[in-house]
Amino acid sequence: MSTGQVVALDRTVVIGRRPRATRSTGATLPHLIAVDSPQQDISRSHLEIRPEADAVVVLDLHTTNGSTLLRPGADPVRLHPGEQTIVVSGDVIDLGDGVTVAFEDLP
Repeated sequence: MSTGQVVALDRTVVIGRRPRATRSTGATLPHLIAVDSPQQDISRSHLEIRPEADAVVVLDLHTTNGSTLLRPGADPVRLHPGEQTIVVSGDVIDLGDGVTVAFEDLP
């Protein structure tokens, strides 16, 4: 993350100003990562990152200001709220307010 934090994708991750695990099922709770958002660009629960069998998917949690996928060699793509998007190594998700999430060493 642009904050310097490194998070292993061993379970679902929820990032936001004050993230909550509202959709969790089973015994494993997601990693909740709080980030600063002085301009309030980032929603309380903004982005969900979920490891799947052979991929990693991200989900914009119906945020006000959205999330943008930055893929090397491609135009920026705004994520559709509530729609799963597969990410690959080298991708970056921009949440706003200078907070980004970079994906490395994905399956």
